[in-house]
Order: sequence, then C-alpha cells, then structure tokens
Amino acid sequence: MPELIDDKTNSEHLKFSMSTTPFAFVFIAILSGIIAARIDLQVSTWSSISFVFLAIGFTSHFLAFKNNSHYFLYFLFLYAQLGYFNTQVKGIKHSSFSSAKYLKTNCEIIEIKQNGSKWNKGIAIVKKIKTKNNKQFSLHEKILFYTDSASSLDLREGDLIFLNSEIQPISNKGNPGEFNAQHYWKTKEIRAITFFTALDYKIISRSQLKFKRKIKRNIINVFHKWLPKEQLGISKALFLGDKSSLEQETRNAYSAAGAMHLLAISGLHIGLFVWIIFSLLRLLPRLFNRKAALLITLVFVWNYAYLIDFPPSVLRSVLMFSILGIGHAIRGDKNQLNILFFSATLLLIYDPLYAEDIGFQLSYSAIIGIILCYKPITKWLLTKNRIIKFLWNISALCISAQLFTLPLCLFYFHQFPNYFLITNLGVVIMSGTVVGLGLLLIALSKITLIAMIIAQIYSFSLSVLTGYIQKIEGLPASVAKGFNLNPRELIIMFIICFAVYLFIFRLRKLLLGCFFLCLLFSSICVKRIQQIKHKHLVLFNTNKFSCAYYDSKNIFFFHDHLNPKKIEKLLIDYEKVYPGRIIVSDLETSNYKLLSTAHVIELKRKNNKLMLNVDDERFTVEYNQLKNNIDTTKTIGLPWVENVTIRLDKAYFFNL
Repeated sequence: MPELIDDKTNSEHLKFSMSTTPFAFVFIAILSGIIAARIDLQVSTWSSISFVFLAIGFTSHFLAFKNNSHYFLYFLFLYAQLGYFNTQVKGIKHSSFSSAKYLKTNCEIIEIKQNGSKWNKGIAIVKKIKTKNNKQFSLHEKILFYTDSASSLDLREGDLIFLNSEIQPISNKGNPGEFNAQHYWKTKEIRAITFFTALDYKIISRSQLKFKRKIKRNIINVFHKWLPKEQLGISKALFLGDKSSLEQETRNAYSAAGAMHLLAISGLHIGLFVWIIFSLLRLLPRLFNRKAALLITLVFVWNYAYLIDFPPSVLRSVLMFSILGIGHAIRGDKNQLNILFFSATLLLIYDPLYAEDIGFQLSYSAIIGIILCYKPITKWLLTKNRIIKFLWNISALCISAQLFTLPLCLFYFHQFPNYFLITNLGVVIMSGTVVGLGLLLIALSKITLIAMIIAQIYSFSLSVLTGYIQKIEGLPASVAKGFNLNPRELIIMFIICFAVYLFIFRLRKLLLGCFFLCLLFSSICVKRIQQIKHKHLVLFNTNKFSCAYYDSKNIFFFHDHLNPKKIEKLLIDYEKVYPGRIIVSDLETSNYKLLSTAHVIELKRKNNKLMLNVDDERFTVEYNQLKNNIDTTKTIGLPWVENVTIRLDKAYFFNL
C-alpha cells in the first residue's frame, strides 16, 4: 500500500523511549495490572504495592522537582490501577453453572453454525433459569452449545427458545497436547456447555433475519453456487473466519506447513482488503481523492469486522489501519510502533480478557517483530534485481514476524513448521490473487457470465495454493514436534528473542546477538530432546479405556474398541508433544505384552475384566461404579467412576 502507508519509517520512531513510544509504557502498565488481577493478587496486596510505588514517585519528585518525567510515572501508575480494577470488574466472573444440572432455561441464540455436520456448534445467552427445586431467577450469561443437524437448520440467530438440558462447566480432558478449550472459551466469557436435540427445546419467539446474517448467508450461497464442494470450507474460512466446515486433513496440512494464519482472518486479510479496495478506488482519481478513498476503505473494513463479529486479531488490524491511515492523512504520523501499542491499549481497556486471547497475542507479536526487524533485515541483501529484491523483502517479512511469534507457537501448538519461509513466500505471492478474486466473485455474483469466469479462475488459484501447501506438508521433516513449554520457559524465551533483536538490530553487536540466537535455538533443542526421551505409559481420559506406551521412537497405542475418529484426534494431539511412529492395537481382539530393558507392560482380559500389569503392579480397569465391599486398592476407573486408585478424569502417567 505505497499510497496509504509510507513504510520508510524513521529508525528514531522505533526506539523504546518515553518521548517516542509512550504507549509502549502505558500498555505495559495496563498489562501489569491485568496480570496482577488474573493471578488473584489480593486487593490489599495490590494496594500495598501501589502505595510503595507512589511513595517512591513522590520522594523522587521532591528530590528532582525539575524533572517532568515524574508526571508520566504517575500516569503509568493510574493505568496500572485501571488494568487491575477493570479486570476485577470484567474479567473475573464465576459461572452460574458450577456443576452439572438439568435445567429449564430461556435462551437467546446469538450464533449458530449450519454446516450439515452431525453436531453443530453455537453460542446462546441464558436469560432465565428454573432449577429442579422450581427456583427461578434471571441472569445474562453466555453458554456454548452443540445441537444436531436438524436443529441447527431450524434455529437462527435471535431466536428465543425454552431449553431443557444439562448445562455443565467447560473442562479440559487433560490429555497430552490437547487444545486448551477451557482457556479459549473463558477469554470469550463462556464457561459452560450443553448438548441438545430437537426433542429438548421449544421455540418461544422467532427473530427476523438480521441484516448481518443475511449478508453471511448470501456470501455462503455464492460459494455453494459457484465453487466445488471441497473448496467451500476453505472459502468460508478465508472470508468469514468460519473453520467449522474445514476437513481435518486440510487443517493438518495448513498447520504443518505453517499457513494456518491464512485460514484465521487476521492482519494479512485486512491488509489485502485495504490494499485492494484503496488501489481500485485510486484508479478513478477524479471521483475519489486520497482522503475519500481512505474513508471508503476504512468504512468497508469496519463493516467487515462487524460482519465476522470482531475477533481480536481483526479488531487489532482494523483499529491499527484506521489510526495509521487517519494519522498519515492528517499529519503524516509514521510512528507505527507507538500506534500499535495505542491500539493494544484501547483494546485492553475495552476488554482485559483480550490479553489472554491466542489470536491477540500472536497478532501483536508478529506485528511488533515486523515493525522492529523488517527494515534492518531487508538491508542485509541490497540488489537492483527486482525479482530477487521482491523475494528477499517477503522473506524478511516472514523472518521478522516469526522471531517474536516463535515462543507462542511452541507454547500453544507444540510444533514448528520447518519450511515456514518457503510456505509464506507462496502464501504472500498467491494470497493477494485468491482474496482479490474471491471479493470479485462475491461482488459480481449476480452477473452470471462474469461470475462463472471469475469462479473458474478463483477455484484454480485456490487449488494451486492448497496444492502448494500440501506439497510442502508432504516434504521430509516438514514439521518439528515434541515441544511442551511451561509459562516460565515461555517468558524466558521471549526475553532471549528480545535480546536477539536488541544486540543484532539496535546495538549492532553481531557477536552478542549471535550468542543469544544460538542460546535460543539450543534451549529449544535441549527442551525437545528432554521431551522425546521421556519414556512412559500414559492412560488417557476417554469414554473407553485407552493408553499409549512411548519409547522415544514409537507410540504403541492400545484401546478398548474406541471410535476411530476419537483415536485419530487423540493421537494427533499426543504425537505433537511426543512424536514417533504410531502402532495402533485393539484390546477387544487380543492380549498384548510389551518388554523393554527394564519394564514389563501387559494388557489382557480376565473374567471379562480388562487387566493392566505394569512391572509388579496389577490393576483392574473399571467402567462402572464399585460397590462398597469391593477392594479398590488396585483399580483404574474411567472418568465417571469414583473411589478408585487411579481415576482417569485426566491423563495419568507411569514414568518408566
């Protein structure tokens, strides 16, 4: 976007100082208050810390009364208080559904996916509750729900329904490598879940189809009309942020190749939309001058963000583009880093839970890396060849974004795409064409002949992009697995990343910078080696007994006739943390005995009971609640079985 945002940013604007980047310090102050509240720091303790901070400020103020920086420190103090108490008010909420109950509720549907799956996801707001004891009270709390395909087609946003179903807290299964659903939904202020079918609800009142919903439905209808079935899921993800229709194979390919950000609407998409629309409008300079084109572009992206319900990464991008564009139009403000922290500050004031959102963290980390490192990296290779320069600039963009997102990727996803540079070269080159053609298809879908031609080109371009990503995913060692960081290691890794930036790009001390770079990669390698050398037997939290023996190279997975889809999902998550060759065996057909140098593991049936022997320890697997007179000293119970030696309400490890 050469006309909209001047990327020749003066290096002085990138310095972390109070004069050039004040909002970096404001952001840190608010974030410190949010963290203090989220770790349950008591108000009395926080007040004591605040009092000490103020005392130091007042003392230094009287000792050096001519230094006006004290006033800035007082402002930081006030922002820290804002972060703390705003989080106390908005962030720390306890669910009304602390334990599973059969409840009669009045709910308003605010979001529902209609993709024809057996179970479809949605979000509702509980308005009224009637308990078993006939106690009735009102509230306003979001819940996650899953409903059958017939009900998902019958219900729509805004419907008020009477629901009779069990509502229970969202909880993780506690299996290795699984997605932290409890944390994810908590950042969206959702802490409870329910399942229901057509027999469990009655529609109280129908809503009129909202304008936003009509637009979404029209876009989906365009895709259904003009695109092959296998491209519907990717197209819905690209333009509506709806990944519910994506096949697992496609998800795995994009994730392993390091292109998952293409399917989650973020700054890349918003930047492309801004560039495409602004450039098209500027083709008619007599009708649209720069300011008019900018205004129309910003109106479009804000309406688009509203259409897809303002996810944090999109909100960050739209807000930042708006501030950059307006600031540049009015006074030529080019301090992108300060503007970035200003947008982050606004978002955290609006909702402190954004700080815990994965998309928010990844989005801001990537942009910080780009702003700080992109220009210096491009100067490493100076050439007049336009093609080489173009490819190098894209590579510099990818490297700078990856530097600060690396710790988060390892922490949340436990894997790293080794060919991320090659992947993103193709993604950046082809995504503009794909997104542009998709926008044209949506805009011109009513003109049959033109829409048909655009759809053919779009479909071909999308096939080329997906095929390219699948080719990379199929390369040897395309993804490195086996990373399992804890929060302390995540913070240390971020500190090392910042040290790499500081010594290489700011202080230009290449030797020290290379030392910290080697320290970063060696710590990652050491952590991974420790992880994959962890030999163990793990018992999983599943609805039928399952376990895995890991010996650093192989995963011997045993299950008691578990559903194949559940096996696939379980092993995909587990293999991210403990990579190896997978061997699956069904305990319903045979007995198994594993012998290693120091351990013996045996799984067999005896008197219709499943037995597990680990060296000298012998356990019986129980599916049902035990009677009081039964010896429970050596029993393994499924998640719902109580009073047993090992209860599998989370994964249980035997370290070998």
